[in-house]
This record gives sequence, C-alpha cells and structure tokens, in this order.
Amino acid sequence: MNKYLKTILIIFTLIIVFIHLVFAQNNEQGIAQNYLALTQGITSGEIVSLIQRGLLVGVYPTSGNNASNMFGVINTNPLVDVGIQSPNMLPVVTSGKVSVLVSNINGNISIGDIITSSQIPGIGAKNTQSGYILGTALENFNQLNTIKTETISGKKIEIKSMTVLLGIQKYNDPGALEQSIVKLDSSITGKTISFVRIVMATIIFLLGFVTFIYEISATSKQAIKAISRNPMSKKTVQASMWWVIMIVTLIFILCLTTSYILLMF
Repeated sequence: MNKYLKTILIIFTLIIVFIHLVFAQNNEQGIAQNYLALTQGITSGEIVSLIQRGLLVGVYPTSGNNASNMFGVINTNPLVDVGIQSPNMLPVVTSGKVSVLVSNINGNISIGDIITSSQIPGIGAKNTQSGYILGTALENFNQLNTIKTETISGKKIEIKSMTVLLGIQKYNDPGALEQSIVKLDSSITGKTISFVRIVMATIIFLLGFVTFIYEISATSKQAIKAISRNPMSKKTVQASMWWVIMIVTLIFILCLTTSYILLMF
C-alpha cells in the first residue's frame, strides 16, 4: 500500500511543480527592479535594454527588430517595486504580465501573437521572423484605444498599450508540424495556446493514462494468481484490488485535470 501512496505523492508533487511553472509568470504587472534611466522621457510601457555608458549602467529604449539586448519593460505601477527610489530610477519588469506599448508597423496583432522590438525605439510590434522576442500578446490590437500615431515611410502607424506575457528569449520560427498542432488545439479550445503547454499537457495526460492501464493490468494478474492459489482469500484480494483501482483512478483524474488546466487557462 505504501507503494501506491508514494506514487500519488510523487505525481501530485510533479503536478504542483508544473502548475507553478506555468502560472508563476501570470502575476499581473509583475515584480519591478529599479534601474538608472540613461535618457530622459522614457515612459511606462516602453521596451528597454540594459546597457553601459562609461561608468554608468542603466536602461535605454530598445531599438531595432528582434533586438538581442531586450531586457524588460518600464512599468510605473508594478505588483512589487524593488530597489532604490529616486527621480532618475525607473521600475523595470522582466517577467509576468505587463502593459507594453506596441504598434501595427508589422501588421495587426491578435491574442497569442509573438511580440518583439521594432524600429520605433521602445515600441513593440508583431514578430515576423526568427530572432529575439519579448513575449506573447494577451489582447487584440484592434480592440484597444490608440495612444498616439506616427508616420513612417508614408504609412500611418498606431501605437497602443497592450498586455503582454513577458518571456524574453531567442525564437525560431516553428515548423509546419508545430504550427499544425497549435492551430488544431486552438480550434478545439477556442484560444491560442503555446506549443510548450500542449506538450506538457500531453505528457501529463499520458503519464496518468499509462500509470492507470499498467497498474490495473498488473493488479488484475496478481489478484487472479492469488485467488487461484488460495480461494479462501478471494474477499481480501478483491478488497485490495478495489483499493488499488481507486488510487490509480485518482492519479489519472489528477493528471487529466492538470492537462485541462494547462490547455484552458
């Protein structure tokens, strides 16, 4: 019996860890660390890079498509503000949900689209290539209010504030298989879900399913052998078998629930 209790504890612990990893970044507005502003006029929502100028190290608006030196986003209203407080210091969020200034210079942005830096300093845009990215859009661009407009190469560009789930990393344009899986899952769930979440949900589901099938099969074989050797022990063996079935069913339900949470929330 201890074997099954240990199995439940191990799987339950793994489930808690997976949920924590997935949702740890979902704190609204994130945790900010204060950094020296190396220029005037940086506003909340701008994407910044951490750079060194002489003896000074601080933040400066990120410029260029898929800039490799993206560091975070200015947020004057973070969940937690850590560091020195002064007029020359700015709070920078590097993970979690945060409001980011974005434009439609690379096209309209929809929920689930990848956001990166752009040629407009400090302003994000839809990612269209492999390279470094800022995070994932959590809102539709066309449903937001325009903050300001700019004209670039004769084209009117709108700039808006959009909630983005930060995840600065190097991004490789997904292959056809990955895109197909994400598209299929999105059509089923009605929302855009990252490929990583789909893989995690699948692994957890298969873990629960395989555990369920294996334990039921093994327990059934052991029960048949035990009863054939000692028919008088039939009731005891059946009681133990039902107990095992209840435990592995619970494990499977936990795995199934976790997979659902990963895909739907």
